[in-house]
Amino acid sequence: MPYQRLRVPLLALIVAASCGKKAPPISEPKAVLDSYEAALFLPDPDINVLLIHAAWLGPDAIPPVIKIWPSASLNDQKRLKLTRFLEILAWNGIRSLDSVKLLAGMSRDRLPYVRKNAVGALFASGIDLEKLERYWDPQDATPDRTSNPHKSLRLPFENCRDLLARQGVAIARDPGGAVTGDPGRTHASQPPIPEAFGVIHRWWTAESDPSLRVIVAIDAVRTGSLNACEPLIAILRPVDDPKKNAALENVRACALRALRESSGQQLTSWEQWDAWWQKNRPPLPAPKRPPEGQPSPLKPR
Repeated sequence: MPYQRLRVPLLALIVAASCGKKAPPISEPKAVLDSYEAALFLPDPDINVLLIHAAWLGPDAIPPVIKIWPSASLNDQKRLKLTRFLEILAWNGIRSLDSVKLLAGMSRDRLPYVRKNAVGALFASGIDLEKLERYWDPQDATPDRTSNPHKSLRLPFENCRDLLARQGVAIARDPGGAVTGDPGRTHASQPPIPEAFGVIHRWWTAESDPSLRVIVAIDAVRTGSLNACEPLIAILRPVDDPKKNAALENVRACALRALRESSGQQLTSWEQWDAWWQKNRPPLPAPKRPPEGQPSPLKPR
């Protein structure tokens, strides 16, 4: 039949046409973002995988973390990793007002280590990354040791596309399978977020963990809060228990270093610092007066 004779050539034409079609071009932004969100969704995400994606995404790495955060409220390990991840991002200039707001809410987290990571991320969010050559970790009592986390924690910007391709992400390749174009990506560092320091200045007053309270106070002093000298001076006060004095040696060394650098004073003993504090303690804020015509909240009507 004529229809039967035409059927095979027509089918051959359809197959030939479909074989001749080019594959749709790869959308790297969508491929990387989809892979990143899938990695974030895991109950125990691999922080190294997240960092490779963040090197490609730059500032776009922050919104998915904010979006996924509520799902981590009951997952201690995930919150611990994500706060550390946000800290590393901030040391690389990937920071925003939204990430600072998220970190500020972690002052109420039940895990001290989550709070510690959050404070580190806040400090990194507010600092000028070009002025870290003399930075030291507030948990490191070695007097002369410095470390620049902007350099030591640098993301793999130079080869993140190559690394993502090795992870199986759909990165554009040439016919031979090699990644085409630049093996990495370039991002401008986001400017410091001034609100981050304000959060730190308030945080130490409410921190319940004694060791972490000293760390937060050190960061607060280093970012201009004179009031935060008070807990650092208090930790220098000797106690009667020799074992406790020995246990506090490292913390005291950190507190002393922060006090000396922030004040310019090279005092050594608690008595000297206490006398200095009595002279330099900021005055208490005056109580707010009620508007004219309204009764004082301290007096009965």
